[in-house]
Amino acid sequence: SAAFAVAAVVLLHLLSRRLGTVATRDLNVSVGRSFGASLLSLAIAGAVTIALPASTKLETLVNFLVAAGAGLGAYVVVMVMTGAPELRRFIALVGRSESR
Repeated sequence: SAAFAVAAVVLLHLLSRRLGTVATRDLNVSVGRSFGASLLSLAIAGAVTIALPASTKLETLVNFLVAAGAGLGAYVVVMVMTGAPELRRFIALVGRSESR
């Protein structure tokens, strides 16, 4: 939501002021990468939603699932292409929880 985005920017700014710009450089890059991937994901999901029919409940469900999948796929592709360390950490975390 817009309120969450504004709050995240304010908190990032406050953290940067407290820790200094050198300490938060990696965090800023990570947030920027995630934000860009999210915007692309939103655009793709929105385009899919507009392109697919949704006149029945089943079509609406299929539309939602395809749009969500396309948006998630776009997000993951951007994170892989940019070499996001967050993605590697997430995969490692999921791998550890599955091995239990």
